[in-house]
Amino acid sequence: MITPLYTSKKLEKHISGLMTDASIEKIETGKLGAWNVNLFYVERRKCWLATNAKTKYSVILTDIKAKDLIEINEIFESSLQIQIRFYGIAITLEKIRHLIGKLQFYPTNNDKKTIGFQNSHFYTLEYRKAENGSLKNMPVNAMSTS
Repeated sequence: MITPLYTSKKLEKHISGLMTDASIEKIETGKLGAWNVNLFYVERRKCWLATNAKTKYSVILTDIKAKDLIEINEIFESSLQIQIRFYGIAITLEKIRHLIGKLQFYPTNNDKKTIGFQNSHFYTLEYRKAENGSLKNMPVNAMSTS
């Protein structure tokens, strides 16, 4: 089982080695469905905004470096678990792994609804960046779904 991540053009340039050419129709998709992932910067550090296409639930991955890409599955799973626990839902990392499976990166699917939601979210993130200053002072979990 895989979880497709549709990347923005900006992010695709940074993770070109992870991109796949396989057709999504031939693959059993994970229970959480597809996600759209976009790149943004805080203090010149790369951060990702991942938004679930069905639910519009968002997760922020902070300070992603090139060396982190080999462990991106674990980083995504851990960030999602932390985010879900922040809202008081008890969930194990094993359950998250079962729901996600393996991440596979695809070029953008031009999902206008999700992209529009992310653009609106970026407006809020810009306000939070100005309000909190540095990345370590930002309440990332609270910012993910605002």
